[in-house]
Amino acid sequence: MSIKAKTGRWNFLIFSLIVLLAGCASSQSKVKKEESSKAYYKLGIAYLNDAVPNPQKAYIEFLKSVEIDPENKDAHYAVGHIYAQRQDYPHAIESFEKVISIDPNYSEAHNYIGKVYEISGKDAEAIMAYQNALKNLQYATPQLPHWNLGLIYIKQKKYDQALESLHEVRKLEPTNVVVIDKIGATYKEQGDSEKASSFFKEAEAMRKSVEAPK
Repeated sequence: MSIKAKTGRWNFLIFSLIVLLAGCASSQSKVKKEESSKAYYKLGIAYLNDAVPNPQKAYIEFLKSVEIDPENKDAHYAVGHIYAQRQDYPHAIESFEKVISIDPNYSEAHNYIGKVYEISGKDAEAIMAYQNALKNLQYATPQLPHWNLGLIYIKQKKYDQALESLHEVRKLEPTNVVVIDKIGATYKEQGDSEKASSFFKEAEAMRKSVEAPK
């Protein structure tokens, strides 16, 4: 092998080593940022879970978290929650949209943004958000958007759709008396007194069962 070829080979190896070391350093830096961001997020959650919650301090910590790691979806969700509690709905929507842009399967954000839309009088957007929440088959609490859909359909007098959603909630929470009562009330609004009475009786029997001495 000529001296020129050997020199070229060594230059290539040195270059590869530099690239590898730079990649490792970049990876370590990313991990440190993520860990620091998570620490601020957890501190914010702790402020919210205090015996006397402090949303303002929590908000500050959540902002630090997303500043360090703009991809921290949980921190963006927490910021959105704070804005929603303050009734700052435009900023809440902005935060939840950021969460969804990072993770389209973040069903909690879809459900929460749906509630914010609904409060803001944007029923069509709310329905779409609730439906998007249900697209994730791994969502742990699909009864929440189903319930929200049921209520919004009742408000719109779309009773068939409301009942479809409420029955989905009942499948997931078969002993939820509030849900059973709401199904009965919806049948009553629809004009089906017989079915309404059946669900009211079921709910009452369930209440007596719970209240009975053991």
